[in-house]
Amino acid sequence: MPTRAARSSAGGARLRRRGRASGSGQAAVPAAGSAETTVEQPAPAPSLAVAARRKNLPKSHELKAALAAGDIEALRTLGVSHGGFLTRSFRRRCWPLLLHAGARPPAKPSTSGPPQALPEPPEELVRQVSLDVNRSFVQFDDRSNASRTASLRALRPGLERILLAVFYAHPWLYYYQGFHDVCAVLQLVLGERLARAAAPNLALIWLRDFMEPNLSSSMKHVECIHPILLRGDPELYRFLAAAADAGGGGKGGAEAFHTWFAVSWVLTWLSHDVRTINEAMRLMDLFLCSGPLMPVYASAAIVISARAKLLGLDPDELDMAVIHSTVVKLPGLPGFDVEKVATLALDLYERIPPETLNLATRVGQDSCVLRYRQDYLAVEDPGEAFDADAIRAVFTKRCADKPKSFLPPWMRQKPSRRTIALVVLGGSVLLATVLLSTLQSGLLVDHFSL
Repeated sequence: MPTRAARSSAGGARLRRRGRASGSGQAAVPAAGSAETTVEQPAPAPSLAVAARRKNLPKSHELKAALAAGDIEALRTLGVSHGGFLTRSFRRRCWPLLLHAGARPPAKPSTSGPPQALPEPPEELVRQVSLDVNRSFVQFDDRSNASRTASLRALRPGLERILLAVFYAHPWLYYYQGFHDVCAVLQLVLGERLARAAAPNLALIWLRDFMEPNLSSSMKHVECIHPILLRGDPELYRFLAAAADAGGGGKGGAEAFHTWFAVSWVLTWLSHDVRTINEAMRLMDLFLCSGPLMPVYASAAIVISARAKLLGLDPDELDMAVIHSTVVKLPGLPGFDVEKVATLALDLYERIPPETLNLATRVGQDSCVLRYRQDYLAVEDPGEAFDADAIRAVFTKRCADKPKSFLPPWMRQKPSRRTIALVVLGGSVLLATVLLSTLQSGLLVDHFSL
């Protein structure tokens, strides 16, 4: 039987999608890669989950069969299909396998002397994490159920421990606001113990482009929405771009259409923006069974799913500010259809696969998007740890040219007062520039703190 990595080569990974009759009945696994090379692989033997499907058993039976067999490929196929992993109980069993939460730590060569203590996270990091944790779970509050709200907020100390565990495991990563929202969903499903084991791998494989010294790579991910929207729905894209350009005086062209509305969607896997935990869990099913670019496809799917509403706006009164304020609210509206978005995101992925997006130029050859196959898919055994040392080497090289003033304190010498003053001054100037630009363009990005 071919290995998972062989069956899931860059740009050519395939997953069976349930209920689809066209073509071969297969659909692309959401895994990104470089230029596609078609290599014929021998057909794998049917898994237990496939056998269960052939007997027309319910999806829950397929999940049980895949879990019993440890069939990760079948789990990934089921996770992207309608309903995802169905229940929180199934997710407690499936997510840790996908995240290698029970992986054995790699053997380290023995050294003389006492073991080295792990570096303590710096006070600045602990303080920022604490601030974000104190704002966590509010999107899932139920004002009509005070006891539920209180129970959610009682989880905050555990969430802080989960977040700090990531930086004990990988002190070379950088915290970003919004990471706590993703980890909150992990905690709600897995509990603190399993979430502490899973979160470092989530950061390592899927989110590390966002955990660089600044937001430049994060914004490059968000900007990938442009080619997906343009090719996924040309009429809608040109309508929005023209309206944004006209509202800006007609001097910006297509560049006047910004995708800032999707910053929190992409960075928080929409967990900051949806109204219910069920929606957040369903989207995490999709994303954990996919490559790191799937949240971008889902963001494009959200916009396209609202095409009737957007095309119905009065073009004479439409500008980028109106577009932003309309689109940014879509995931939180009562009519948000998470299954429709998940299905459309997969269709977009099939029609506009990542290898057609010139990702090496857009996000960089060493991005987690383009290294997904070798960093994740090649590690077939969920009991095997990822090669964090190799990933760290790639990450460090990738960040070598990032502004050094953004380096976390535990990766550099203690700064002088003059250095601190210069960093504060530089940050203030940058913030003032961003605010001025925001006010001039009429945009109010107040739904997500960068």
